[in-house]
Amino acid sequence: MKMEKRGASGTIVFLFIILVATIISLTIIIYTISNPPEYSPKYEQRIILGEITNPAENLDNEQAIQNFNEDFVYYFLVQLKAFNLYNPPFSEDNPKINLIISDSFYSAEIKEGEITIDKKFFETSDITIIASKEEIISIIKKESKISELIKKQSIKINENSDKKTLYSKGYKEFYENLEKDNLYF
Repeated sequence: MKMEKRGASGTIVFLFIILVATIISLTIIIYTISNPPEYSPKYEQRIILGEITNPAENLDNEQAIQNFNEDFVYYFLVQLKAFNLYNPPFSEDNPKINLIISDSFYSAEIKEGEITIDKKFFETSDITIIASKEEIISIIKKESKISELIKKQSIKINENSDKKTLYSKGYKEFYENLEKDNLYF
């Protein structure tokens, strides 16, 4: 009889620990999703200090097209506030974006607010943005609104991950910014 009591109380303690751990985990997940990181002040400072500059500035459209490189892609993604994308709770799965721009492939990975651009293509990414150099330049130069280009399907955004994954990485806010033309500059 004594052994049965110990076994039952041990099970109750174990279940209590599991319950507490589950509640803590859910609290962290809900807090992370409802209070995403905000890196805009950091980027404002970097712009003021001249660390981030518009690569199309002082270039006509033809020169910008000829000089198009990773710097243009970086600036475009900063405008889209991609730096505010984040890892899901308890995950090392950084947000990843593939970009097909005219005849070139680029990829972007966002880690703790830092956007890293590479001239390669991720095997798996969260989304793929498809556009021409001319359209990216027109957005960078504020000649076009991204929401209008998306509506006309001049710029396409393909979702490569399921909705739950995209939501857990902050893409809901990312899409809302695109729809409202709530760009960084």
